[in-house]
Amino acid sequence: MFDPNAVPEEKRGNAGVALRVLLGVLFLLPGACGGLFYVAALFEWISGGFRFRGPDNFTGAFVILAAPSILLSTILIGLLLRYASWRRAPQASLVLAIVSAVVILLSVLMLYDEMGINAPDDIIVTILVIAVAIGVSVVPPFLHWRSKR
Repeated sequence: MFDPNAVPEEKRGNAGVALRVLLGVLFLLPGACGGLFYVAALFEWISGGFRFRGPDNFTGAFVILAAPSILLSTILIGLLLRYASWRRAPQASLVLAIVSAVVILLSVLMLYDEMGINAPDDIIVTILVIAVAIGVSVVPPFLHWRSKR
């Protein structure tokens, strides 16, 4: 049936795509800023023989601030990909899950070295924090990839 008020296919705007791109860029900003600090802290940790140098080193603080900002970006981008109509969104979600897992693992290793966690109570709290971080940032993108595979 002919609808005289219908907008032809070629004249529809790409506002939805533009909005997703804009949101993607905005969601990447905290991760990019955190990534700069994170790479600096990671370089400092690796160049020091997988140890931070000196007692008054503030590199651990960079890790504490950078890791959550990177994970926030991966969560937000993961939500954006979940509802994207892009054909490769599930593969991008898998990459986000891997990035999140690597960031969590390296952060725990760096902070373990920085804080000297060795009491049983500290280890239990650390394991709980790791479990929550993995549950929030790694599992949803992985499940998106798994369900679309």
